[in-house]
Amino acid sequence: MAIEYNLNDMQKRRRKKKLVRFAKKAAVVLVIALIGVLLYVFRSKWMPLFEGIGTKYENSVRNSGELAKENFPIKIRGTSDHEIDVVENYLTYLDDTHFYMYSVDGELVAERQHSYSSPVLKSGHKRSVIYDCGGKKLKVESKQKTIYEKEFSDNIILAELSGNDSAAVVSESDGFACVMNIYNPDGSDRYTIKNVEGRIIDVDFYVGSSGCIAVNVGVEGGKLVSSLSKYDFSKTEPDWHSSPVDTFAVSAEIMQNGDIAVFGDTKFAYYSKDGELIGTYEYPYQLSDFSAGISNSAILLQREEFRKSTLVIINDVNNPVTVELDKTAKGVYTSEKEIYVLTTDELIAYSFDGVKIDSINVSDNYTGFVKIDDYVFLNGYNEINRTEFAD
Repeated sequence: MAIEYNLNDMQKRRRKKKLVRFAKKAAVVLVIALIGVLLYVFRSKWMPLFEGIGTKYENSVRNSGELAKENFPIKIRGTSDHEIDVVENYLTYLDDTHFYMYSVDGELVAERQHSYSSPVLKSGHKRSVIYDCGGKKLKVESKQKTIYEKEFSDNIILAELSGNDSAAVVSESDGFACVMNIYNPDGSDRYTIKNVEGRIIDVDFYVGSSGCIAVNVGVEGGKLVSSLSKYDFSKTEPDWHSSPVDTFAVSAEIMQNGDIAVFGDTKFAYYSKDGELIGTYEYPYQLSDFSAGISNSAILLQREEFRKSTLVIINDVNNPVTVELDKTAKGVYTSEKEIYVLTTDELIAYSFDGVKIDSINVSDNYTGFVKIDDYVFLNGYNEINRTEFAD
């Protein structure tokens, strides 16, 4: 009987617990219903507090990587390699027969034919210069028309435009290492240098086009060396010649403070505005690409056997920042705020401290890119696409 009593007691207790649980559930449902009624009655007061939460989250994702439509992609019309560049806020591209200019919306605004066998495109502020490398002809183009054309007696080595669209043209010479001619924006003669320091292989203008830096390449002690010369177009003699560095310099960029960044094939060199060598950085791997901003430089190095790359950020030549990439990088661009790197599957934005800020997925079909404001133009083998990538 004791056992039977205990079983009945337990059954009563279970029924009481079920009733209690039911009562609690009923109370919870009642409270929730009451809260729902109150929320509905006073919805005009609390709903504005939650407005924009979804859009705020959406806007925190800076870039989606979605490709533009309508006028894109721009189909490549030529049969050989092509190159793209930026003039003002227009995209330019050059192929084996034509020069084209497009708006950021992909509208064709200019198309000019050329007959150069080795055409090269360089851009200034509002104009582009197209020259026949190893040939004798060049022309300067704007959106509206061909500004002028020139033909030289000796082969052209290079041509560059300044910020006000003055031109520097370096050509071969029988009596000198080379000759550099400076032309005003209308094409008239301004300045001539018959160089004996070595072959000039790059030129960068000072702001206002009052002078320039020329990169000289020569041989010293059986090795290729590079040096700089500063020219003031109001003087007959150069202001200074720098000491050489043992590398084949491919580009020099005047920084905002007047110092000069030099990108060589084996090392980077940094000179003061007076031509004093501040420091060098020797590449541990093969040079792939480079870019200079107003006060920072970026270098891409390639480890072909591992299909990996290294991004080197030069804020201080004696203390570079390195970022290791476990993929092949194809191009780099330095803006005023960030550094952009194109890889086989991403376009990545880094801070100048080497911190990854943002990225978008891209196809492996692209070989390079240019940036105009918040738009990135991806250069492919057969087409040019556009995507948004805000700073």
